[in-house]
Amino acid sequence: IVHLDKHNPEIAAFSADGSSFEVYDLATFSQQYLPQYFKHSNWGSFVRQLNLYGFTSSRSRENADVQVWRHEYFHRDKKE
Repeated sequence: IVHLDKHNPEIAAFSADGSSFEVYDLATFSQQYLPQYFKHSNWGSFVRQLNLYGFTSSRSRENADVQVWRHEYFHRDKKE
């Protein structure tokens, strides 16, 4: 997400406070970025993995097409 946040924030980026990440373009994120880090480009599989690790999702208040993902221990400013 850090790479996308810096180079392609129109696809996915951290929220302003860094407590969540937002995916703006599911198709591009799935096709171009998931295969770089996972053995698939399947958005549904990625969602299952996030859920397995305790992430929760919601929709952006400003745009219902934007998925917002949070986890209490996942934060932009915490690198560990």
